[in-house]
Amino acid sequence: MITGYDTVLITGAPVETGIRAMLDGLHGRWPNMLVALGGEHVGPFLPWGRTRAQVPAGAGGVYVARDAEMERRWDDVGYSLMEHAEGPFAVLYESSSQPAVEIQLNENPYERRGFGFEPYSATLVTAACRWSRS
Repeated sequence: MITGYDTVLITGAPVETGIRAMLDGLHGRWPNMLVALGGEHVGPFLPWGRTRAQVPAGAGGVYVARDAEMERRWDDVGYSLMEHAEGPFAVLYESSSQPAVEIQLNENPYERRGFGFEPYSATLVTAACRWSRS
């Protein structure tokens, strides 16, 4: 069952490093956290300490449950929040093959105060752009 919503995150850092840092922080709140890794085929849910070093670089999927109970209920309730307003989640990621992506900035990316702000179009240059590496 699929429920919930997507959030797109763009980073210039190695994504697996960011995922490890995020899950290390969550592990403090969810000490029995279980994680399954995979792309086309998802592996078994294992304790975070056993899967941490194996987070795939470049592209992959990371499926996270608070504990064995949440992992068991995942098939029945999907990504819905459970009794403590927590639910399982997945992080699916890949490197962009496009050299540039058109985006719209809805918030001021600068810390200037006292100026009005109107959303505007921008171009995000990715690592696939040959002139971004020069």
